[in-house]
Order: sequence, then structure tokens, then C-alpha cells
Amino acid sequence: MTKRQADFPMSTLMQSIDGVDEATRPLARLLIIMAYQKPDFSVEENQQEAVAEFRNQAELSCYQNKR
Repeated sequence: MTKRQADFPMSTLMQSIDGVDEATRPLARLLIIMAYQKPDFSVEENQQEAVAEFRNQAELSCYQNKR
């Protein structure tokens, strides 16, 4: 989400996960897609808030699915 807020190209991030092990790659891909479905902000305070909210939501999802 930090890269998303910095207007980093999604395609570059997708290429960067090619080196990630096959078991982790689907999760990395999903997180990138989820981040880019969220809006990006120009004000730094709003960017930081979006990053924190995304992190918290991702963590919550992980804990909910780890049953």
C-alpha cells in the first residue's frame, strides 16, 4: 500500500513477485491487487492513514482465516 500511495506502477510490483516462492506468490499478488483497488491520496497524512488502515485490514483478514 505504501507503493500504491506513492503512485508506483502496479505492473512493476507484479513483476517483482516473480522471485517470491510459489507458495507465497498468490498471497502477494492478492495483496497488491487489493491495494490498487483502494484510492491513492496526494496529502501525506491521508496516505499514511490509508497505509495503516490497509495494514490493519490485511492483518484482521489473516487472523480471521487462521482457524
